[in-house]
Formats: sequence, structure tokens, C-alpha cells
Amino acid sequence: MGRHDDIPRGLDRHALLAIAEQAFRKVREGDSDAARHYRRHPQFAGRDWAAIRNDLDALLGADAAQHARLLRGRLATCIESLVAVQYYRTLGAQDRDDYARFVMADRDAMDEHYRYCGAHYFAYSWVLETIVCVRDPGSTADARGLGTMQSRFMTCCKDYCALIMEVARARACGGHISEEQADWGRWTIAFKEQARQRLLEGDAPA
Repeated sequence: MGRHDDIPRGLDRHALLAIAEQAFRKVREGDSDAARHYRRHPQFAGRDWAAIRNDLDALLGADAAQHARLLRGRLATCIESLVAVQYYRTLGAQDRDDYARFVMADRDAMDEHYRYCGAHYFAYSWVLETIVCVRDPGSTADARGLGTMQSRFMTCCKDYCALIMEVARARACGGHISEEQADWGRWTIAFKEQARQRLLEGDAPA
């Protein structure tokens, strides 16, 4: 897919924020982990929507020619954060200890943060994807292309999380990862940044 502007002509900030609110409501009414979290903790739904709306409002206040790239950039950040949350929550207690020590954070604080922030990143990713894909409802080509780029970036983010965990485990034992692992790590970082750039530019891999 070649580069294109995913923000339809004629939709102003007010209209895009209304679309965003509808998308957030759809997340709340759905059957995802985020929806269940919001039903258990409705106060977080209000807090998260306020944060999302304020951030979107700031992004959409920029030059309209920059909207697509800014929104895609924020989408990449949300995907990266969401993958990190999902990865961290699969770790056992010892791995979480090692991970927290490696990033110089308190493990209990990280556990608490990751317990609640996953819904925010999931909801904001959904909202951003909806806005980026708003165009002719009879066409799904752009949604498919965006989905391909998101999937590729998510895979690269998961690989990066695994790399960080390997380094954290090695450091916890007073050692270092092997040269082979280091080579894999360099490729992992390079592929991740390549996938991020494709998502930013709207260029789906062949």
C-alpha cells in the first residue's frame, strides 16, 4: 500500500472527537478484557476517556496535514505500551523481580501500574485505529492494510519484550547475554523500528 492521508477531507476536530467517543463507548460495551475492567471499575472509564480526549484534542490541534502521521505515531506508542503490559502480566514472580530491577523500578509499583493501565492502552489503540480508518465505509482496503502493519509491529514489540527479559535474567545472575543473543537483539531492534516506520508512513509490507 502506498502512502496516503487517512484523515478524510471535511471532518473537523469536533467530528473526529465525536467518532473517537463512539469508538471508546464501543470498547466499554464490548467483551474484551478492557470492557470487563471498565465494568468492574467504572471510575477508570471516565478517567481514561478524559485522558484520551485531551490527548486527541491536542493532536488534532496541529496542522491538518500532520494529522495522519501524528495519529499513527500515537497508535504505535499505544501498541508498544499495550504489548509491554500484556507481556509483563504473563511473567512469574521471579521474572517480574528481575525485570523491575533491570529497569530500576519497584516491582510492587509496576504490578499495580500494569494491573490498571492495559485497558487504557487497548481503548486508545481502538480509538486511534477507528479514526485513522475513517473513510468510505464500503472500502476495507485501508483497514486491512493498517491491520497488517499493526500485527507486524505487535510481533516485533513482543520480540523486543522477550529480548529485554533475557537481558534482565542474565543481569540478575551477574552475567550477560551470549553473542548470539546479542546479534538476535540487534536484529530485533532493527525490525521493530522498521515496522514502526511503516506504520507511521502507512506503507504496508509486501
